[in-house]
Amino acid sequence: MTQVKQVIFDMDGLMFDTERLSLECWMQAGKTLGRAVKREAFRKTVGRDIADARQIVREHLGEDFPFEEARRLRDKYLLEYVEEHETPIKKGLSDLLDYLDRAGIRKVVATSTEEQRASRIIYSAGLQGRFDNVVYGNMVEKGKPFPDIFLKAAGELPPAACLVLEDSPAGVEAACRAGMPVILISDLVEPEEAVICMCAARLESLLDVIDYICKG
Repeated sequence: MTQVKQVIFDMDGLMFDTERLSLECWMQAGKTLGRAVKREAFRKTVGRDIADARQIVREHLGEDFPFEEARRLRDKYLLEYVEEHETPIKKGLSDLLDYLDRAGIRKVVATSTEEQRASRIIYSAGLQGRFDNVVYGNMVEKGKPFPDIFLKAAGELPPAACLVLEDSPAGVEAACRAGMPVILISDLVEPEEAVICMCAARLESLLDVIDYICKG
């Protein structure tokens, strides 16, 4: 493996335990709107951009489902939670960030979430200023599984020098299409074998990434 010069982090489900929280907020939004909703419809949106999420939800819940209003409520409930309780951080994140600092390896976030929500989640976690750059979903034309967000996150570095950390199949595919090695740390979605085969490794937690880089 080419020496890692930059680690690119997905956000929801990878750094923070927010995919489960988001799923519950989607369900709450559906109830608020008086609509019968299916948990699986929202689970399938993990790692996808807004356009894909809208299409997936309407395929499952009908073309008349008020996606934009439900999404607004989902964001409202989620942000209310993190501002009251703080963002739930995944195991090993702080240790990995500290290690990357000591090793002089750049740290970048590449999230499908739009800046308005993502920046507040990062702030709630107390991690503002810990990253060299953050690329939000609204900064690229095409979201995951297209490679745009990872290519933008790479900056001037060659893709092979960027190690991507992902929890979703869409993110894994995007990283591969960007020509970057990717580590899968599963969250809500159990990956198919084809997705696992795309990965440089599948690890249990962010803490394991330290050993992976050291051995690289």
